[in-house]
Amino acid sequence: LGPCWGLPHVTVELLLKSGDVMHGLFADNLPAQNSSILLCELGTSSGTPMSSNICLCIKATEETSSEFEYRCWHKIWLSSGQLNDIKSVTYNMPGQGFRRPSTTVMEPPFVMQFGPCWGLPHVTVSLLLENGATLAGLFNDNLPSKDARVLIHDLSAPPVAPKLDCCLASRPIVRLNALRMAEPYASQVAADHLRMHGFVWLDLQGDELKPATSVLNAAHSFLAGPGRGTGSHEALVGHISSAH
Repeated sequence: LGPCWGLPHVTVELLLKSGDVMHGLFADNLPAQNSSILLCELGTSSGTPMSSNICLCIKATEETSSEFEYRCWHKIWLSSGQLNDIKSVTYNMPGQGFRRPSTTVMEPPFVMQFGPCWGLPHVTVSLLLENGATLAGLFNDNLPSKDARVLIHDLSAPPVAPKLDCCLASRPIVRLNALRMAEPYASQVAADHLRMHGFVWLDLQGDELKPATSVLNAAHSFLAGPGRGTGSHEALVGHISSAH
């Protein structure tokens, strides 16, 4: 800090790797001489079990200019006694003009910052655990305009069985539209069957890809025709391009 024309007043807070925040450890003018000040002593009691709850912590700042222009900033991170069980956290913000609509953070407490934004950003939070399991869409909402702490998962809770249609349960099949929406059960079923079988059937019902299947089939017919490339050239015209 400096040059300053007076001793600056500083407040110090700590964000621990566990996600916990320690406020107001120092709140005073800085001294005029070199100093070393004990702020706190970190330590954990061996008799206190670590919480398995995972909370999304949100620190929000907003302002409205004299021209009535709204802007907001957010800082978010995870808090839990078992953050070491989390390998990475992915924050998704599609279709909102962000330079990077998806960001994966590898280091606890998995901090992500937004702003300035001209509206409350919509964020989806997904976790990859150290054991390889994926917890998708634990938070899927606009960030609030005020500070908040949201419980998004309990690591001690038993896993939820995948929601499969009974008529489809005998085949490794998931809806493509559910995968696009990162629905947890669809992602888990797809991952499990890919590991077990090496493939998964996709149900295109309700997905934008379904009307294109006839075009894709025609293209495949052309490319795989007798002698390769002897199929109908008209099948490809106007359908396959770098834009698609």
